[in-house]
Amino acid sequence: MSEFARYLLSASPAVIYTCKADDSYATTYISENVVDLLGYDPHDFLDDPRFWTDRVHPEDLPAALNAAVAVFKDGHHAREYRFKTKSGNYRWLRDELRLAYNEATKTSGLVGSWLDITERKTLEESYRRFAGFSSDYIHVCTRTGKEPFRIQWLDGAVTAITGYSIEEVLAMGCWLSVVHPEDRQAMTLYLFSLALGDRRKIEFRIVTKTGEIRWLSENSLCEAGPSAGELLLSGAVTDITKRKQAEEKLRISEERLRKITDAAHDAILMMDPQGNISYWNPAAEKILGYRSAEALGKNLHNLLAPERYLEEHLAAFPAFQRTGRGKAIGKTLELSARRKDGEEIDVALSLSSILLNGEWHAMGILRNVTAQKRAEEELKHSHELMKYIIEHARSAVAVHDRELRYMYVSQRYLDEYNVTGHNIIGRHHYEVFPDLPQKWRDVHQRALAGEVSSAEEDPYVREDGSVDWTRWECRPWYEADGSIGGIIVYTEVITERKRAEERLREADHLTIEALRQAEFERDKTKAILETMADGISIQDPELRVIYQNTAQRSRMGDHLGEFCYQAYQQRDDICPDCHLMQSFADGQVHMRETTASPGGELRHFQIVSTPVFDPSGKLIAGIEAVRDITARKQVEEHLQQKTGELESANRELEAFSYTLAHDLRSYLARITLAGESLQEFEGERLDDNGRYLLQTIVGTCQGMDELIATMLTLAHISRQELKLQDINLSILAEHICGELTKAEPGRALHFDIAPGIHLVGDAHLIRVALENLLGNACKYTRGKPEARISLNANRKDDRLVVAIADNGTGFDMVEAEKLFRPFQRLSSSRSFPGFGIGLTTVERIIKRHGGEIWAEAAPDEGATFYFSLPGEHS
Repeated sequence: MSEFARYLLSASPAVIYTCKADDSYATTYISENVVDLLGYDPHDFLDDPRFWTDRVHPEDLPAALNAAVAVFKDGHHAREYRFKTKSGNYRWLRDELRLAYNEATKTSGLVGSWLDITERKTLEESYRRFAGFSSDYIHVCTRTGKEPFRIQWLDGAVTAITGYSIEEVLAMGCWLSVVHPEDRQAMTLYLFSLALGDRRKIEFRIVTKTGEIRWLSENSLCEAGPSAGELLLSGAVTDITKRKQAEEKLRISEERLRKITDAAHDAILMMDPQGNISYWNPAAEKILGYRSAEALGKNLHNLLAPERYLEEHLAAFPAFQRTGRGKAIGKTLELSARRKDGEEIDVALSLSSILLNGEWHAMGILRNVTAQKRAEEELKHSHELMKYIIEHARSAVAVHDRELRYMYVSQRYLDEYNVTGHNIIGRHHYEVFPDLPQKWRDVHQRALAGEVSSAEEDPYVREDGSVDWTRWECRPWYEADGSIGGIIVYTEVITERKRAEERLREADHLTIEALRQAEFERDKTKAILETMADGISIQDPELRVIYQNTAQRSRMGDHLGEFCYQAYQQRDDICPDCHLMQSFADGQVHMRETTASPGGELRHFQIVSTPVFDPSGKLIAGIEAVRDITARKQVEEHLQQKTGELESANRELEAFSYTLAHDLRSYLARITLAGESLQEFEGERLDDNGRYLLQTIVGTCQGMDELIATMLTLAHISRQELKLQDINLSILAEHICGELTKAEPGRALHFDIAPGIHLVGDAHLIRVALENLLGNACKYTRGKPEARISLNANRKDDRLVVAIADNGTGFDMVEAEKLFRPFQRLSSSRSFPGFGIGLTTVERIIKRHGGEIWAEAAPDEGATFYFSLPGEHS
């Protein structure tokens, strides 16, 4: 028989084992989680054929062996017995035992599973003790006509149960006075049924004199009394409070076992007689990729088996349906499984058959062993490494003889108790630790007497005063003749685990706070919806209205529970152009605009339809948001009108520009030509006044021509389409500064341009703006022995801010509002040439890019011009 379930989940509540099918019942395999259940290492069972029989409670051993014999007749059998743990105490186990078969369907051994039922047995024993010693009392009541039953007699046990004296209860008259308010109606109906001749029991609660709530069971009989119309009720009441508490504890225990199964790290599957999946735990979702809803009801073989396995699996399935047997039943097989994403993984699959209502079901435990198989290959060549791992197990181990001399210590023990480097083998324990507290000396003596002592959490004070938390166990070890040969001490430092538990408690607190915050967000969202001006309605997939906010109710009326096409359109079926149905069909958001005349006034509305899906992708609702856009439509119509007017004005501006560019400039050209000709042919005949006047005419015409060109440039900038691109502002500025230096070779110009400044803009317009700003800086520093001009940039929020500073004449900030007005010149700049158009041009360029421009200055202290641009710049 192949080794069974060696890859079972270590956190599984069941221990799986196999044993021989002979009188010895020697263990051939046992899963590793036996350490957590009983404290023994699997090798303890494998090395000693009588290990199991020697540790079954003597009173339970005959019945346990008889059950093992019975399995050969029935094929499977369940037994319950006590088993001695490594710590010396006994725990109750439920042992599910069945025959295992080889490929020839011949018996190859026994397969069993242990489940700890100690808690259940303890509760059952408590209940039996309670049942034997419960306090009962008897009462007699009478009733005449329709009046309530009144207590006539009861025994003294009522005081022990209710806290009231007999006199106090008799004074109450009606027994209902002490019945719990929630059970009074049921008690009234019970009394009524007794009066009609019924006889049955009732379980109910009472409130004692001290306020304690207790459970009682009453069994009463009602018959005719001695007087006419009188009913005589006699009953026995039993206190069942402890039984009820025991039942609740048992329910909690069973729920805990279910949660453990759900929390297992291995996939646990169940297949029904038709081959379909009937159980799928959370670990199966993680390992195989299918959610429970996707897997349940699907054929297990078709869903998980690779194509190469399907034929063999499907061929063997009919035999399993008839007999519950198969090559894989009762074994652990290593094979491949197909995940949802198509990936094949190596798995260890343990299968067992279960007979329910005459039909065979299969239970499988599946573990992803892809990584483990690789590890096994490595472990074949790693014997020394395994020895090292065992030597450094999580528990520190020390073995002593009866005289408490050291026989063996693990490396962890040497390290944790700071005796590394000392040869302590053969030395007395108290010689190595002379200051050992009396508490431990007593533990050692009890172990030498056969007692096992342990503690899950115990503080250990080290020599430096620090405290570690430890888990320890001290037990005797036995010679071959059964005598105690000495003691074994296991210790493990669990300080980190304690800290982790504290962090977990803190995390639980944070989770509670998060839930409170989620509730707050939910209430806040509801409040927002209720205060929105837009009408919001939510409809289910059948277009039934399930929510309306205040705005929607006030606008359309309250239509909860109605179909939207009936409520809003007075139709008997769905609107042909329903956008919400389109959203349901394609999963997209749809928006449309429509008009309506509520109250007789034409209004415009915008309707946005949005589908809502749950986490699994299932459509659960749709949201319609209705917004009154009448004002926006009116603004759009107004904007269209203004746009037409603006286009007309632009055409007039273009005509004016044409006139400046051709007609006006042609006249200036004639005057200039005439003046230059007169100067050339008649200049010598003119006196000084004549030559001065002639030069004034020619110069003025040239100035007017430059002014017209500047005005045309300004108009062109305002209308030119932007062509955005990445611009290296630093390189562009260096080129402009080079041109300015060549234009004035005799000046001491010093430029400080920050490198690597990039922005997105129209390259031509940005160059025009930069030429004006740097040109102005050069112009207004002409009075300085050395002109210093700098350009740098920085980010502020999501904008790039560029600064151009100089050490020129500056200006008074009182006049700053004139800077960007056309033809407005500051008092400090009147001695410099220019028309007052340059900064106006710069401002229009910056604003066309969505930016701003401003300046800071002081007289004779220079000026700094800033401009900022939005967007991604560096």
